Amino acid sequence: MPFSLRVILAAAFAGLVLATAVILGLVPGHDRFGALVRTGLMLAVPAALVGWGLGAWIGGPIDALRRMGDDALQGRVSAGGASAGYREARELGTALTGVLGALREVYTDSEIAYTRAEGAAEALRASEARIKVAVEAAELGTFELDLATGQGSWDERVERIVGLPSDAAQSFAAWLDLVHPDDRERVAAEQRAAVETGLGNLVEYRLLRPGGEVRHLAARGLVMGATPGPGRLVGFVQDITARKRADEAVAESESRYRLLADSLPQKVWTTGPDGTATFYNQAMREYHGDIGMALEDRFGSVHPDDLRRARPLRDAAYEAETPFEADVRLRRHDGTYRWHRIAMVPLKRGGELLGWLGTSLDIHGTREAEAALRESDERLRALADNLPDSMIFQMAEDADGAHRYVQVGANCERLNGFPAEAALADPELLLGRLYPDDRFIFTRTLERARSDRRPLTVEVRARGAQGASRWLQISAAPRSLPDGTTIWDGVETDITIHKEAELALQSLLADLSDGLRRKDEVLAETNVRIRNALQVVLSLLRLQASGLSTDDARRAFATALDRVRAIADVHNRLLQTPSDGVVDAGGFVRDLCRDIEGAGVAIRVDVGRVGIEPDRLLPLGLIVNELARNAAIHARDEGNAAAIDVELKADGPAFTLRVTDEGPGLPSGFDLARTEGLGLRIVRGLVSQLQGRLEWGQGEGGEGASFTVTAPRTNEAAAARTRLQ
Repeated sequence: MPFSLRVILAAAFAGLVLATAVILGLVPGHDRFGALVRTGLMLAVPAALVGWGLGAWIGGPIDALRRMGDDALQGRVSAGGASAGYREARELGTALTGVLGALREVYTDSEIAYTRAEGAAEALRASEARIKVAVEAAELGTFELDLATGQGSWDERVERIVGLPSDAAQSFAAWLDLVHPDDRERVAAEQRAAVETGLGNLVEYRLLRPGGEVRHLAARGLVMGATPGPGRLVGFVQDITARKRADEAVAESESRYRLLADSLPQKVWTTGPDGTATFYNQAMREYHGDIGMALEDRFGSVHPDDLRRARPLRDAAYEAETPFEADVRLRRHDGTYRWHRIAMVPLKRGGELLGWLGTSLDIHGTREAEAALRESDERLRALADNLPDSMIFQMAEDADGAHRYVQVGANCERLNGFPAEAALADPELLLGRLYPDDRFIFTRTLERARSDRRPLTVEVRARGAQGASRWLQISAAPRSLPDGTTIWDGVETDITIHKEAELALQSLLADLSDGLRRKDEVLAETNVRIRNALQVVLSLLRLQASGLSTDDARRAFATALDRVRAIADVHNRLLQTPSDGVVDAGGFVRDLCRDIEGAGVAIRVDVGRVGIEPDRLLPLGLIVNELARNAAIHARDEGNAAAIDVELKADGPAFTLRVTDEGPGLPSGFDLARTEGLGLRIVRGLVSQLQGRLEWGQGEGGEGASFTVTAPRTNEAAAARTRLQ
């Protein structure tokens, strides 16, 4: 009887609570049916436990009364015992009356609620399926444990969570074997604490399913007293694996976020909706040092001058829950201020403000560079505005070719006769002052420069401030804006004076060129006359020589005739050599030696490319002629064939001429300054004319004679040598 009574009362209490929750959920005006049903499910277990305990409490006296009745029927109870039993039964009846009265009141209230909801009977039946789904979805399993024997039982949901068959052993020891080894001691300690206190805490632990899968569980139990015995532990188990994994994923994501935030160079922080900080990254802590978490702690590091400007913007952004950005100076932990760009973005979910994400980027170097650039730009503008003949400008050209001036220098009025403001208002003022042909040139040059994306420089004519014609040089470089506009940064310079000087120089050069041409014509005509005169002299000398009777006179005339013929030959060679710039003396000497060669004379020529000025070519040719012919004459006097070496090399700004023969050589004590030979005296004079140096000596091996001439290759080098001397 007591056990049956406990079952009946537990079922009655649980059913009553659940039915009340369902009925209240159906009452018109309630729109939280699911919440009430979940609450009923959670309260049903405690209600069943209360009913179970109540059955245990009243079951003892009822059982005693029954035994007393049986004993009275058998004549084994005295009047006193019957009276005591009666009193106990009466007290029990009174207690039962009170309990039943309370149950009747609860039932009456439920009946009233049900009467109010009688129109919702059909909805109640429809919701039964939803109740079943809610119970299944909650994944709540119940268990019961006899604390005296350690044996227990659990429902099919627990079996499904654990993964055990229905015929598996159901005891606390069997359950403890399933608990993760690292959690067993804690679970056992929580079970002992629940027995001591009568009410267990919510315990979370891991459980190993038969296949090795780890599941996370949450469990809570309640100790129900019994007479006699230690009682029973009843409670529920819930699978929280999904929640745990979600928590772990959130923790991992937060860890990655913190790691990423700490690796960023800029300062990063997060706050709650009220601005209280929840996170500072490493850069933030290193810059500010020990900084508080309150909103004003962060803004307290803003420079006072910047705080007055930034605080209204921040407050407006906080009130409107919109992003906020400002450039301010922030105080570092050592007291110095650096420029930073602060940006704050609201974090929302479903329209609800969760907090704020803030960043602070150090832009101190950028601000200093911008300040330096502004200062440089101001200096450049001041310099450009003070240039007397120049004006800076910026011209914007749209994609369709339309243009406008966005900046014009202060010199505009001095150069053009109208102020810069007028040019900014009407771009045609600057372009309209160009002459039609020059405007066409400027437009074409601008189009080509735009197409090639390169700077332009053009010289055009324009009307000046007083209407006078003047020359302008316009230089500009293009740069493109994101909207397709091209900005031309340029400078306009008045080059009228330079242009007039250039034109005058061109006229002068033209006159000079014409004079040089006429000079060349006169010189060519003079050279022809000289050549003709030399030919006449040669003819006269030949006629004169034919009438001479003595050998000495004939030899003297022959020598003179050879010299005049040599001069004529050198002059003819000179006429065939270009007279402009520097000429090749090596080729000239080679051809000249070829003319000198004849019967009994062999000349070995070793010359390189030696550039000298044309007017130095004639003396050089006469020197080669005299030295080579003199060597040939002395070789013939000895009755030998003449072998002569002629060498010409460049030596920096000078040239070196060496003539060597294999003849008898120079007489002992030979001194060129005292020689009476006409040929060597001529050579000495020609070397002096070239401002050179003449050296003589024996040939190689002590045989023959050697003459060396060193002289400047150009008149400029000769003049420099004269200045040094």
